[in-house]
Amino acid sequence: MTTMRMFDEHAAGRFWARVEFDDCWLWQTARKDKGNYGTITISDRRIVVHRWSYVYFYGEIRDRLVIDHLCMNKLCVRPDHLEAVTQAENVRRAAAAKALGRQRDWTHCSRGHEFTEENTYVAPSGGRQCRICVRARVAGEIAALTTAERFWAKVDREASVDGCWLWTAALTPAGYGACGIDGHQLAHRWSYEQSNGAIPNDLVIDHLCMVKNCVNPAHLEAVTQVENTRRAAQAGLLGSAGRAKTHCPRGHEYNDTNTYVSDGQGRRCLTCARGREAARRADLEIGARIRTRRRQHREERMTNDPEFRERRRQTSREWNRKARAENPALREKCRSYNREYMRKKRDSDPEYRERMRQYLRDYRRRKLAEDPDYYKKQRAKEKEMGR
Repeated sequence: MTTMRMFDEHAAGRFWARVEFDDCWLWQTARKDKGNYGTITISDRRIVVHRWSYVYFYGEIRDRLVIDHLCMNKLCVRPDHLEAVTQAENVRRAAAAKALGRQRDWTHCSRGHEFTEENTYVAPSGGRQCRICVRARVAGEIAALTTAERFWAKVDREASVDGCWLWTAALTPAGYGACGIDGHQLAHRWSYEQSNGAIPNDLVIDHLCMVKNCVNPAHLEAVTQVENTRRAAQAGLLGSAGRAKTHCPRGHEYNDTNTYVSDGQGRRCLTCARGREAARRADLEIGARIRTRRRQHREERMTNDPEFRERRRQTSREWNRKARAENPALREKCRSYNREYMRKKRDSDPEYRERMRQYLRDYRRRKLAEDPDYYKKQRAKEKEMGR
């Protein structure tokens, strides 16, 4: 039933209302924290949108296959731009495209040799290599570049008048420099650590200059995630795609009376928020009515159905017996509660007190008939307990 609801008319309407149809069909709203793929929540499940689109048009995705974007646009949900491939093939294609993309605009290698037709070797992955440097390295004439030399060779310190040192190599989908040195994926984090030491686990790096591909340590500061989000919202960098919209996904206009701005989360539609709150309250009321009806039905059965009443009592006794056997503290607590309850009952109810006395007399009479030495054993036990 859940799978059917994920692809019903209502879910499809919500989905396609958030797509901009062009050469690529681009997802316009929520994105994943990592990977920058679009996401949507349907039937309380968070789904990657290009997988939803593929299943909607072509059916289930076979085991051990992933969806590759032939157009290399992670926000595209156009079905003929999607292909189900193995993970190995997807990684190979991504590596080839990444290597080609980050070197396409380079005219010289890191040591200044021009990428001419005679001086360029294209690797199987699609990346270019300088033949002069390769020959010199093989001959032992030059040493391999250090990590720092490789890093700073990809930084342009003169491109910005604001003192930004701009990363010129690969960028993440979010616009940050990507380097992959010493396990790091973000260039500005590596640059910060070289100047200031390790970054605490509970902090992130904020760009004071608001330029995402800047790696100047003087423009970087370690702050909490909350502070980083607050600064981004204050600078107007958060939710830039959403600010251009005039209506919410359900068609309600963003005006002064129907809009509120949440802390660091952008605009919210008041009509939709009130609808969600009304639905939540209705669910709570329905749940309360259901629980009340169940309780009444149980009480009626306890009154009118002796078999049901005996089963409930037997189940309760077994559960209590098991709980007391496993938990000495609970056992002692139950005994203390029973003693206190019986004492209050005897003091307040003469009939109950008389019934208890009669029960004890009958009990002792039965025990004495079974064991003539019952009283002697009881006295010995009481003396032992008294000691």
